[in-house]
Amino acid sequence: MDVANKDASAADECPKCGAMSYRGGYCFQCGTYRPAKRTETTDLEGLDALDFMDRSFGTRVSDLETTEERVNEMDSARELYRQHKSKSPKWKSLVITESNRSEAVLLVQAIVQPYGSTPEGQLVRAVEIPWKIIVRHLKTDWTQAFKIPPRVWEEMIAAAFDQDGYDEVILTPRSGDHGRDVVAIRKGIGCIRIIDSVKAYKAGHLVRHDDVRALAGVLHGDPQASKGILTTTSDFAPGIASDPYLAPLMPFRLELMNGVKLNDWLSRLAR
Repeated sequence: MDVANKDASAADECPKCGAMSYRGGYCFQCGTYRPAKRTETTDLEGLDALDFMDRSFGTRVSDLETTEERVNEMDSARELYRQHKSKSPKWKSLVITESNRSEAVLLVQAIVQPYGSTPEGQLVRAVEIPWKIIVRHLKTDWTQAFKIPPRVWEEMIAAAFDQDGYDEVILTPRSGDHGRDVVAIRKGIGCIRIIDSVKAYKAGHLVRHDDVRALAGVLHGDPQASKGILTTTSDFAPGIASDPYLAPLMPFRLELMNGVKLNDWLSRLAR
């Protein structure tokens, strides 16, 4: 039989360990992923973020400098995902075609890596490679920001604080977060504890005065908070900066970060 026309569904030898296994899945012996024969579309359900990147955006990932630290981070991220795979939320099947290839990278599952917990939520660190790739996509086309789910945006902001050098970053639960989506702590001289409320709004959906006042109330009720930041992918309603109840708090106690400032901050951190 001509090897080029061989049935792609038949088992053959794994190139790594030699055990019989099937293409389009993981080798039963060594766990290596064996890509299926290239087709017009590729079903990526069940892949972790790094395998997703390798298969869908290999040329972009290969452009990043490969160092021992990056390799160790990739191995750590894969191991963490596989250990907790059964506990992870189910994601819908994602089919990559030429028409949606530029958007698919924004649906990566692993943007942050949990490593502990506090009464307020999970301690997390950024998974640097996929996070930077997403940020670079957003830098060239901010309209993609409006397609990212709100919870993923909270993870993006948490990862940004980690990339910005904060010693501890806490991602609060989906519900019962008391108006705080992310808590970022910098220790040592000039220590600071920031609470961030993330509003993943579409273009034209402006953050209202009441949303900002709500964060000011949370800030007042949290004696350990040094500063509150309200972050949005969109923008703020006119007049908030001159609100007599809010203006005295800005910018040292309360800060507003709209889509333009957010894009600039993320891009600077991803350099």
